Amino acid sequence: MTDAAQPQRADAWALLCEWTPGEALRRHGLAVEAAVSWYGEHRFGIAEPELDLWRMAGLLHDFDYERFPDTHPIRGAEELRRLGYPEP
Repeated sequence: MTDAAQPQRADAWALLCEWTPGEALRRHGLAVEAAVSWYGEHRFGIAEPELDLWRMAGLLHDFDYERFPDTHPIRGAEELRRLGYPEP
């Protein structure tokens, strides 16, 4: 992690790349991240630093699917907790 207090976007991207070998699912994560960012800011008025959390949620929402398709998203949530990602 780049910051012990809270994972950063670079950490989220590294996690996505580690757990998601398929390029298509990585692109999907990037697309959802972009959509969440736009809607969060323009439709719901979410500002930094909260918006960063929403972006990372969009990026990582399917990161565990290729490894654990039958237990997605449970396994991913467990890993995110282990790594110190915040919960709602």
